[in-house]
Amino acid sequence: MPGRASSKEASESGKEASGSTAPASSSERILWCHCYHHCPDDSANNTCRTDGCCFTMVQEEGGALVEKAGCLALSGSEFQCRNTGNPLQRRLVECCSDEDYCNKNVHPTLPPLKPPLYVDGKIHHMALLVSVTVCSIILAFIIVFCYFRYKRQRSRPRYNIGLEQDESYIPSGESLRELIEQSQSSGSGSGLPLLEASWFRETEIYQTVLMRHENILGFIAADIKGTGSWTQLYLITDYHENGSLYDYLKSTTLDNKAMLRLAYSSVSGLSHLHTEIFGTQGKPAIAHRDLKSKNILVKTNGTCCIADLGLAVKLISDTNEVDIPPNTRVGTKRYMPPEVLDETLNRSHFQSYIMADMYRLRADSLGDRTALCLRRDP
Repeated sequence: MPGRASSKEASESGKEASGSTAPASSSERILWCHCYHHCPDDSANNTCRTDGCCFTMVQEEGGALVEKAGCLALSGSEFQCRNTGNPLQRRLVECCSDEDYCNKNVHPTLPPLKPPLYVDGKIHHMALLVSVTVCSIILAFIIVFCYFRYKRQRSRPRYNIGLEQDESYIPSGESLRELIEQSQSSGSGSGLPLLEASWFRETEIYQTVLMRHENILGFIAADIKGTGSWTQLYLITDYHENGSLYDYLKSTTLDNKAMLRLAYSSVSGLSHLHTEIFGTQGKPAIAHRDLKSKNILVKTNGTCCIADLGLAVKLISDTNEVDIPPNTRVGTKRYMPPEVLDETLNRSHFQSYIMADMYRLRADSLGDRTALCLRRDP
């Protein structure tokens, strides 16, 4: 047959090319294969022989397709002819053993790569869409929160000024004697002008040289009027229609600028009291001892002036002694510093009284009441 003759001639030519003279064993099958890029060292004319099978392989290396062909031994050929299922390993093998040079015209083709689910442009668009959505949700939450906060502040009840203005100056159920016992000051700020010791002390303080200051209540005159059976003590000062800082804060809503003006003027007046002025006719250092919002008056220009000096003490710098009035009670207990309440205050040291004044100023006048006033501001 022509086919067998050609096969036999090819087999004989292959033997001559390989230079082998040993006859093939009848029990061993020899297969001749076409080889390139995978030829053994003893191959000639791109041919090789094996007892297994011929193969042709195409593989992607560095982005380029490389085709190889050659012989596979019988042992292990079954596994080497299997294609891997890993899509990342780009390789395809085809094996044959039906005739000599069966792999010569075999050219396997790699399947095309599947495109990724999202290319770079789509990923960027998706990221942008997610970012815009998240930012929109956050902005919506912020707007809703601000809206409900605004509604809650608008619905908050305002301070009823009318109720405060209708209150009696002397509460019901309290006698005049009880009110007198509650205060021993002369009353230029909040007390009653009946106790003679406090009246004399306040008159003495107001008549001190260089005492006048824009943040100290202006003194005009003092007088005593009596007929034998009764006595009236008069203390005439400037009139301020806004009343005390206590009443002013309850009926007025302040902004930051107005609050700072009240605080600054109060501190300025207290600083003038505490400061000793040296000279031919100097001013001694003075401590208030009963500083509170009811003893601070508010002027029409929005500044404060300190009043009610019936419990004040003076420093005699020549002898370094503290001039203490004969009053037995010292101020209002609610605003007393701890050292006064537990009676550990050094009464012979004037600096202790200055520190006590600063405590009272922070505890009442510039502390809780100004903070309460600011909280009313919508």
